[in-house]
Amino acid sequence: MVYQALRQAGLLTYVTPETVNSARRRDPLIAASLLTPLTALTPGRYLRRWARRLHDFGFSREDSVILAYGSFGMDTRRQTFGAEVIMTTDQPLIRRFHEQHDSIARRFQRMICQLTLPYCLAQLPTLMSLDAMLTVLIKSEG
Repeated sequence: MVYQALRQAGLLTYVTPETVNSARRRDPLIAASLLTPLTALTPGRYLRRWARRLHDFGFSREDSVILAYGSFGMDTRRQTFGAEVIMTTDQPLIRRFHEQHDSIARRFQRMICQLTLPYCLAQLPTLMSLDAMLTVLIKSEG
């Protein structure tokens, strides 16, 4: 439902290369139907550095990389980077991110203030559950 609502709203939707690989290993036919209209972000400059710093906050390596894509994942076709929102069903990830948000934001600001354009304009994404995103989308329609 969230996926359909995002498409109907005309919002850009991205996945990570790791998600693409995981989906293709499970069922290539279903993966192709889901992934075709999506853009896979590519790791941008500073993505790995930011992921290492997120790992210091107690996130797993995988979660750190996903969060880092939100700030430094590249859409090479549109020549943009980052994502406004990361949606996940991982409640512990959401909880940890929100609990440590202020510390994460301070560390992020210290990092990006040393970067050159355009990377110094990077932003932290918002982290939301699928239910929360669906609620936002439904409210915006009404």
